Amino acid sequence: MKPLQVTTTVYVADDGRQFEDKNECQTYEAELNRASSFSALKAKVDTIECLENGKAPFGYSYIDDERYEYRWYRPKDLGEVEALNSFFKIKVERDWDAAEVVGEWVCVEIDGDYDTYTGKEDVYITTAFEQSNKDLLEFYAALGYDVKIEKQESAVNVRDEALENLWEKLIDIPMDAETESIKQPFLQFPKGTSRDTIWHWFDVRHSKGIAYLLYGDNAEGGGNS
Repeated sequence: MKPLQVTTTVYVADDGRQFEDKNECQTYEAELNRASSFSALKAKVDTIECLENGKAPFGYSYIDDERYEYRWYRPKDLGEVEALNSFFKIKVERDWDAAEVVGEWVCVEIDGDYDTYTGKEDVYITTAFEQSNKDLLEFYAALGYDVKIEKQESAVNVRDEALENLWEKLIDIPMDAETESIKQPFLQFPKGTSRDTIWHWFDVRHSKGIAYLLYGDNAEGGGNS
């Protein structure tokens, strides 16, 4: 009798689990990474201001099913918008502009289990509060009613603060002194966009206008509410 030495190759996943098959190990690790990414993104989304168990936006059919949930989020900056986009696999924007929903409410219809990673692709629907308002006002106008919806001062302040944070980021964007245009992309504006175009974007959105962003409390006149 003589001894026989046998060498066995074992593949070890990141969490220490062992596999004899390389493909099985790679598949397992990919699933671990997806679950880890889910947890990291969920942690970011959970910090965003949120109204849970809300109602569906006007124009949407409310589904009376415990599996469905309507959550209203108000992202305070583009980072939070991106977190919503990545987590829910949607595109949170209004008029093709993600910055339009900064400081505004956005509804997400959740179909599935929000709190637990399942590895399944759930379906999500999103709509901005402003679009829901527009649909509502058009509906009442068709019925002969004149309805007006106004933001409370606190909501205006949230929007203004978000715009002021974006304005601070614009300061760091290099500007061509001759053409007065940006040298690199900013928000939805491509390289080469004129300063006046970007300033106008801020002017029509901030309640006190571009003058306030430029001169602060020393500015005269107002913007838009």
